[in-house]
Amino acid sequence: MIRKLETVIAKNKQQQKEIKKRHVQTIQTNRKQEDRYIQQNRCPKCGSALVIKNGKYGKFKCCSTYPKCRFTQKIR
Repeated sequence: MIRKLETVIAKNKQQQKEIKKRHVQTIQTNRKQEDRYIQQNRCPKCGSALVIKNGKYGKFKCCSTYPKCRFTQKIR
């Protein structure tokens, strides 16, 4: 466990910048993949179909396997 933590803990400013840069790239990649799934009308968490429902605050997309998967996205 200590070895894993050492890879995350920065020892100097350069390493700290590099770790932050990799972290941001990972987040951006995950968002792009999530957007692709949603455009294909698929849940990014479990891969099931998305359905449109009416809620208290308007229409939204949600996973068809609710309550097993609780993915939701507000429709703009």
